[in-house]
Amino acid sequence: MLFASCAAWLLLLALAHAPCTLGTPVGPKPPRRPLGLIIKLKDDAVFMSAAGTAEFKPVAPALGLYKVKITDGQTPEAKAAQIRKQTGVEYVVADEWVHLPRVAKAADDQYTIAQWSLPRINAPKAWAYKTDSSSVPVCVVDTGVKFDHPDLAGNLAPMPASWVASNTDDNGHGTHVAGIIGAVGNNRLGVSGVSWKASILVCKALDSYGDGTISDVVECLDWCTSKGARVINTSFEMQTVNLALKNAIGAATAAGIFFAAAAGNTAYQSIGNNNDVSPRYPASFDFPGNVAVANLNINNVIDRTSNFGGTTVHVAAPGTSIVSTSLFPDWNNYSEYYVRKTGTSMAAPCVASAAALAIAMSGGALTNVQVAKLLVQTSTPLPALKGKVVANGVINLEQLVIAAKGYRRAAG
Repeated sequence: MLFASCAAWLLLLALAHAPCTLGTPVGPKPPRRPLGLIIKLKDDAVFMSAAGTAEFKPVAPALGLYKVKITDGQTPEAKAAQIRKQTGVEYVVADEWVHLPRVAKAADDQYTIAQWSLPRINAPKAWAYKTDSSSVPVCVVDTGVKFDHPDLAGNLAPMPASWVASNTDDNGHGTHVAGIIGAVGNNRLGVSGVSWKASILVCKALDSYGDGTISDVVECLDWCTSKGARVINTSFEMQTVNLALKNAIGAATAAGIFFAAAAGNTAYQSIGNNNDVSPRYPASFDFPGNVAVANLNINNVIDRTSNFGGTTVHVAAPGTSIVSTSLFPDWNNYSEYYVRKTGTSMAAPCVASAAALAIAMSGGALTNVQVAKLLVQTSTPLPALKGKVVANGVINLEQLVIAAKGYRRAAG
């Protein structure tokens, strides 16, 4: 073990010397910090002694994943090739950028419908059975949240001041997502989440532009797991498979965590992308318990900006013109701190909260895989969705919680 530790230490010294240019920010943005490499070791225990070095940072130690900053002048490709030859290295991948799905902005005129999404999924009928999912922590990996939002604060898991400071939203996306999951319900204020009462964990992996790195996302997933999350919502997308991200989500789903993943948007095109043909990740990772979600609009069709897939996108949920909590006042719409947004990013948290409510209804008995199957089985069929999603319809919260109640009885 001593020999292995020394070898591992020498390996770390060899890894950590080179400015990295792998991973390019999406869109015309200010310069981003250089990205390095992510390594997975076969024997991660020997690396713990080096966790405090400046060039080496644990990302998900339990999975053997670490981030390395290169500073020796080699190209990332050359450095990665060198590292792969070292004993004990399972793989080396670039630390890549991920981003929120881009979508064309719709005209933001006066509202005619507020929260049409809730009756569309039969939420009011479901609430006759269950409104409280606070026993099932839901983690939002996004741009952070407005912790002091009056319609959110009561449903956000308490966090130290330092965590609040470093995970405060500076984009608005994460705050909107959190409101769809669990804006406080039945309080005569603003809007209601799919769950009236919730326990929302927040980890900021994306910056003010909606961009982030794989290492930040994986670190957040690891944090969510450590805090006992049963459900994780991911609204970012990428077109390539990153082994570190795949490893992290695979481990989390294997541990019983349910993922609601946005199927992705296709901006400025007449139709969305077919994920069956051109996958989007993490939605297209084929792990039981990882559910890809398409955006249903008010006309009961998949929105033209939404990705779809008859075999790879599992369900649809409302995601067009969704009113939820906002980072800034929007006086053109609902004033105060509420705004309307569109995208699969809005559909995914609807499913995340539905899953949490179902697990709570079952007394915690439902597994992530069972919830995923029930979401498909209990969906309301819609003609226009046939062949567009596995469920051929939109989620039905009432039928989902009724089915979940049966699992509670079966569990004793």
